[in-house]
Amino acid sequence: MRLGFQNVIFEGVPKPNVGPDEIGVEVLAYLALAPSGNIGISYSGSKFKKIQNYVKVYKLGDVLRKAFSRSYSEKVRNDKWMVAGIGNTDNGKVWFFHPAAQKFQSYLAVSPKWIFPFQEQDTTPRGWASLTLDDSNAELIQELSKILPIDSKSKLYPKEDQISRLIHLIKKQTFRPIDEIFSENKKSVLKPSVTKKGKAAVLFGFGNYARTITLPYLKPYIFLEKVHEIDSSLLINPRVSKISTNPNPEKDDFDIPVWLIAGFHHTHAQLAIKAMKNGVIPVIEKPTATTWEDYHDFLETVKKSGTPFYQCFQKRYQVYNDFLFEDLGVQLGDPINFKATVFEIPLDPYHWYNWPSSGSRIISNGCHWIDHFLFINDYPDWTDLKVFQPNSEELTIQIVLSNGAFGLISLSDTGSNRIGMREYVEFTVPGKRAYIQDSMIYVSESNNEVIRNYRTDKLAYLRKMYREIGLAITNNGKGDELITLKSTKLSLELEDLIQSQANSNSIL
Repeated sequence: MRLGFQNVIFEGVPKPNVGPDEIGVEVLAYLALAPSGNIGISYSGSKFKKIQNYVKVYKLGDVLRKAFSRSYSEKVRNDKWMVAGIGNTDNGKVWFFHPAAQKFQSYLAVSPKWIFPFQEQDTTPRGWASLTLDDSNAELIQELSKILPIDSKSKLYPKEDQISRLIHLIKKQTFRPIDEIFSENKKSVLKPSVTKKGKAAVLFGFGNYARTITLPYLKPYIFLEKVHEIDSSLLINPRVSKISTNPNPEKDDFDIPVWLIAGFHHTHAQLAIKAMKNGVIPVIEKPTATTWEDYHDFLETVKKSGTPFYQCFQKRYQVYNDFLFEDLGVQLGDPINFKATVFEIPLDPYHWYNWPSSGSRIISNGCHWIDHFLFINDYPDWTDLKVFQPNSEELTIQIVLSNGAFGLISLSDTGSNRIGMREYVEFTVPGKRAYIQDSMIYVSESNNEVIRNYRTDKLAYLRKMYREIGLAITNNGKGDELITLKSTKLSLELEDLIQSQANSNSIL
């Protein structure tokens, strides 16, 4: 496939996978209507200042890797446009619309409801054009911008009058040859790693986090053999032997001993289930499951298969966990109260965390602190739950555990993203407390004195987590305990609670 970004055409980019509810379209004429919005994370302010701030709290290598990924791979991926045009399908020529494609791509996977019959008496232009917004088309573009490419049962489709106006708009354009618009040609090629140490792995989801955190930190225990990524724009010159745009496992995947599951949240559980049923070890980014059905299927598979699994709940691997109990003077299972105030980076409307299938912020990110609260209290049951959401930016969770511990978690995306996600977490018992700030600063104290001061960099716990998981897989470790799935169960109960409140409010 050919893919256009800025003034460059990349040749040899893999075609997008055509799902069961999609139609493949070979593009003849391509009209870029308007940018469709950022589907990733966007940052405001000076990039230089951002890097200056980051090097104060992250290791230099981590900053450079993240900066390169954001400035190149993510930049291409986020260059999404509402597009329309003419193309060939297996059943003939059609008009098409797509709410979030690249500035140009020669092949599209399109929903049938975004495809319209082409009358053969119509002329067939070839090439590329860009729409100039003016008063005559601004209203239509505004209407079409509401058709988000999200995984949602309430997905919107163009209405009949919008279709006719859109086709009329396409007919009015002057299309120019692709090579006149994109003056530079580059070939996309696979660049497999020369060194292959450790166990081979398949990665599902080739996003920024997997490229900059998961894969580098799993070396030398795991090497990447194959990538599944549905967004072709992330597969330009990948450093891997095999690639696929199919979101589902393929036959050769089951011959690879480890699956790294880092794609869309709603896909995690079923991929892990397929892995475990076939004796493949899944390493699962949070959340483990987004629905009760997936949770129960996962639980049943764990019990039957006996295959180890590893959940990437990062807070379990914080360095200070090693001396928290000593400083507070408690044993594992004694009640430790937990208060977390968390700032999350605001996400653009198209970001997949905002898809209905990803769940609320409880499932998508709050599960980290829910799991940590249960972890330090040795995963007891809970006796009382409350959630409060005054607006779309703020959410507060209250949890009472059966051992008497109380948890208060406040999640917000109102604040400053100067150094990324921010957190302040406090652990208290009678007469003593400890707190952490931004996963870097740890302080514990009694009524009389400071017990311990500790400082590390902001990603130390992630390096520790992947190192321990990698070592465990190498040494044929037993994986996570069944009891640790309690945090997923608790997150789903809280999700039910917040959805119930939302439904009650909508009725009122």
